[in-house]
Amino acid sequence: MKRFLFFAIYFFACCFVADGFPSEERLKSKLRVGLTADEVVALFGEPNSGRVVPCIDCTFTYVPPLGSLTIPKEGYAGLRIRFGDGKVRDWTIYTSNPSYAEPKAPLVFRRFL
Repeated sequence: MKRFLFFAIYFFACCFVADGFPSEERLKSKLRVGLTADEVVALFGEPNSGRVVPCIDCTFTYVPPLGSLTIPKEGYAGLRIRFGDGKVRDWTIYTSNPSYAEPKAPLVFRRFL
């Protein structure tokens, strides 16, 4: 029972971390010019930088959780989104070495998914 409880907590923690930072694939498929700040938050969660309400000319910054830059090559490591007149104007993708990889569920849980 203790082992199951440990894995259940680990699984939900992985899901929470994955949900709190946008993956590169989700970013590329969902982010577009013209989205409002509320739409961006609905897609990617609250930005690490916090947000000003109303967001007219503001910036959102998303960086991965500490310790999640685990891929030993140049790649995706964060995002800055700039707003103008309350809508997405442009964005910058941060890269680094090491880079971010979306957490995967442990093998023991994959058969349940």
